Amino acid sequence: MAELILKDITKDYGDGDVIKGINLRIPQGEFCVFVGPSGCGKSTLLRMISGLEDVTSGAISLDGKDITKVHAADRGMAMVFQSYALYPHMRVRENLSFALENINTPKDEIIQRVGAAAKMLQIEGILDRKPTTLSGGQRQRVAIGRSVVREPKVFLFDEPLSNLDAELRVQMRDEITRLHKRIGNTMIYVTHDQIEAMTMADRIVVLHDGVIEQSGSPLELYDRPCNIFVAGFIGAPRMNFIEMKVTDVKGDHIHLEHTLFQLRIPAGKHHVSIGQEVTLGVRANHLEISETDNADVIGVIERVENLGAESHVYARLASGEGLTVYKQGYFEAGDKDKIGVKIVHNKLHLFDTDSGGSIFVA
Repeated sequence: MAELILKDITKDYGDGDVIKGINLRIPQGEFCVFVGPSGCGKSTLLRMISGLEDVTSGAISLDGKDITKVHAADRGMAMVFQSYALYPHMRVRENLSFALENINTPKDEIIQRVGAAAKMLQIEGILDRKPTTLSGGQRQRVAIGRSVVREPKVFLFDEPLSNLDAELRVQMRDEITRLHKRIGNTMIYVTHDQIEAMTMADRIVVLHDGVIEQSGSPLELYDRPCNIFVAGFIGAPRMNFIEMKVTDVKGDHIHLEHTLFQLRIPAGKHHVSIGQEVTLGVRANHLEISETDNADVIGVIERVENLGAESHVYARLASGEGLTVYKQGYFEAGDKDKIGVKIVHNKLHLFDTDSGGSIFVA
């Protein structure tokens, strides 16, 4: 078993806490992705797990053993860095075998492990080349292969695809996902790209300002974000937010009012108060373009991104809020054109404006 447990983990660099009491359990075999904006602490947390950063307080355990003070080389983990960190003067074969030679692994075993990793990652044909002659994708495969040959309990990835072009990123996402399925080891992956997180993870951990905002499956975070931050961070395009006020609660419905329009939405079993300031959240694909005389709200188009199979229409309301609408296929419109938008009433999120916490999902 390679179950990893973080208990009350903090990191203080002297001018304030960077990590503020993280508690997390990562089961054996899980593909866990840390996401969050720059400076949220995700890479620092990964480096503390690896042993490359000291823990200010708290404990890290692996397989029930406290490894908080254990040297990085003795933790049974392997890390793949953003910069590849390959030895330029060594051939690929030597890069793969170097760590094994350092721990006096028998030569026959080194040959077997290197050969198996090269076959798995389809780099058999470049074993005698040096890193400077390889493409970015080939270098990243070698970096992953160097971790694979060590047969670690836990793989750690620190934004490994950020230096690759868009096509290679998609290809390498698929290769890392297939690698996880083949070997079944625990993997912890850090990225700022929430599309990588959504497509690769068994579980996503959303970090913000040194704390965990929410942890769950990709669809759980997408469908039921716990607060405005998670709702805005998970999903592309970003969720739309409109500040409104509760004007009445009648039966099973809540009446919301904005300076430009009103909404009547199902309340379910959730309680709100008349006069409460709330933030309506609605995803771009839960808005529909309509004729202005039949619309819930009218905006002015600022720009349109036509992506071929779909379009993203960016508009602004007279009250100043931006609104992004998803439209399947091509959408032709000019800047400053008016656009009518209907809101899908059973696909809404409601948040408390003051606390940012979720009230309910309609």
